[in-house]
Amino acid sequence: MIEYVFRPSRIVNGKRVLSRVFCGRYSLDKGAKPVRVSLNTPDREVARQRLRAIIVEKQREAEGIVAPKAMRVAAGTQLGHLVDDYEADLRGRELNPKHVRDTTTRVRRMITENNWKVLSDIRADAFVKWRTSLKLSPKTKKEFQLSANAFLNWLVQTARLMVNPLAKVPHVETRGKQVRPCRAFSEDELRRLFAIAGRRRLAYQMLLYTGQRKSEVRALMWSDVHLDEAQPYALFRESTTKDKDKRAVPLRPEIVGQLKALRPKPEETHTLSKPIFWFRWPTYDLLRGDFKRAGIERVDALGRSVHFIPSARSGIRSASATASISASPRKSSGTPTRI
Repeated sequence: MIEYVFRPSRIVNGKRVLSRVFCGRYSLDKGAKPVRVSLNTPDREVARQRLRAIIVEKQREAEGIVAPKAMRVAAGTQLGHLVDDYEADLRGRELNPKHVRDTTTRVRRMITENNWKVLSDIRADAFVKWRTSLKLSPKTKKEFQLSANAFLNWLVQTARLMVNPLAKVPHVETRGKQVRPCRAFSEDELRRLFAIAGRRRLAYQMLLYTGQRKSEVRALMWSDVHLDEAQPYALFRESTTKDKDKRAVPLRPEIVGQLKALRPKPEETHTLSKPIFWFRWPTYDLLRGDFKRAGIERVDALGRSVHFIPSARSGIRSASATASISASPRKSSGTPTRI
């Protein structure tokens, strides 16, 4: 074990100058790398006493007699301040701003409505009782729990909390309990939609036949589509996908034909980084107008709504089977999958 105090020095104008205040150096185990700490005192005996207190605290933490200092500090910190730190970390990791806002809003609401002040106030039974009182859909209740667990797990990961008190609370069952159930398109509806879509037809077909998210398809650039390969495909980049994993998705012949007709000329290399759908992307109002012109009812007799994005993704298997394309378009792959 190493334990001593000293005054650090530095060279000034060719002369060694000692610091006014003491530092300490210690190691708890034989062979361990020594740790240097600032003791902020010019008195040697006070410095020794402070170093001894630091060593005792570290030994007690190592033996589990006391919680680490970070946990003790967090235990006395207002939950609102901890949520602020969590939000700052999420923004610093450059996560989706809407995701950050929604997550922290749910956590703050949970804390406020339960009147929780510090970490010790968070109890599983209190959370379950509060969740039961919510007049919300099962999906929204589940999202509250997911946000709460994400926050508490972050505290565990940053050594501010020993265990997540909500880790063992079961999730709300959401299957078959959708408030606004969606239905898939019929083949006839898709044919009518494509027939009247005009220049938006390519966007609709890309969404349907690749099965990717709206934001992922809209972010495609000309450099992402490989149209002259034996099997043409679109490469969805890590920076645009929700799971941050790149994947190659095969393209149907009618999509390849439209893209070839629109792609820039070979000498226009500066346009390769230009979005494909920079002026062809359907807005919500345009989509509703296209539904009306195609004679597609938004709500059927069973009360199921048709929204292009969820309906296209829920109906991708049936449409893909009929069109003889892969039934698992969201599967990650480094190379194009076979059609």
